[in-house]
Amino acid sequence: MKVSRNQAGSSHIVAFLVVAIIVVVGAVGYRVMNSTETISPQAAVSYAPTKVPDTISSNVDLKKAGAALDSTNIDGGVNSNQLNDLD
Repeated sequence: MKVSRNQAGSSHIVAFLVVAIIVVVGAVGYRVMNSTETISPQAAVSYAPTKVPDTISSNVDLKKAGAALDSTNIDGGVNSNQLNDLD
């Protein structure tokens, strides 16, 4: 008894899968390329200049530099809603 394995019709399925993968990758790439993150004016961080000594040569200069760093508001411009936004 002869078993026939006709695989001639499977090439169009493979070609369709390849084209589908290319379309999906292209669509994702297009979406990423055109996505722009806009920063609202409220999220813009403004930095106030602090007086820091140019060189630290004494204990007083070290304390001034430490006080300037302590007075710097690091988290002032952070909007917690933007941290949780995954879009």
